[in-house]
Amino acid sequence: MTAFQTSRIFKFTKKHDIELVKQLIHVVDAYRVNKFLEIDDLNKDIRAGRIGEEVAIEWKNRIYPILISFASMPLRIEGVKRNLKIRALLRLFKPLSGALAFLFFFDATFGFILPQYTPITPISAILALILFGTLAAIGFSEVFINIRIAKIIDRFFDERSYRFKSDKERLKDFNQRLIKGLSAYYQRYNITDEKEKQIILFNNDYENIEIKKKPGVFKKHYEVIIK
Repeated sequence: MTAFQTSRIFKFTKKHDIELVKQLIHVVDAYRVNKFLEIDDLNKDIRAGRIGEEVAIEWKNRIYPILISFASMPLRIEGVKRNLKIRALLRLFKPLSGALAFLFFFDATFGFILPQYTPITPISAILALILFGTLAAIGFSEVFINIRIAKIIDRFFDERSYRFKSDKERLKDFNQRLIKGLSAYYQRYNITDEKEKQIILFNNDYENIEIKKKPGVFKKHYEVIIK
């Protein structure tokens, strides 16, 4: 039980954008596990009143500032900054390597048919293979760097869990109230289609959810329905 659970649940009706509510739950839940998703469009939609004034006020005054604060933390971590620079360099070379790889590939392909028009064909196939290999290496390196960045960020927050405990409890409570509000909405309008009630979460410590699929080797989230 969190310190915020005396707060009342949110009420939703058919005039509200329920898909936006589900998106909000997913994003806030992601921030609880240090996955800092883009929130600019979400922020605009919420402040425009698409899921109610009560949600918009709490979002503006309490939740949005927490998310912005969390998202800015990694930029202050030296290990993250260094890896971000490496990733930026890789992404700079990626389109150039791709363009050259396809250029040499087509030269080798058409040179086999019309050798008189492609004087560099003898080495094009070799260069294309080297560049496609470089592209693959860049792709694997990006994945590795993303994993390393995620681990550095997780360690940063874990080592300072006492500092972020209150804010993370507030995020959980906010989400719980949204989930209970959706549960009441589905009951009020007799919505039984599980596809409509499905949502992706990274945490399973909420009430009024039923887990349909658990995380796997490559999938790090839960597929749940609001009940």
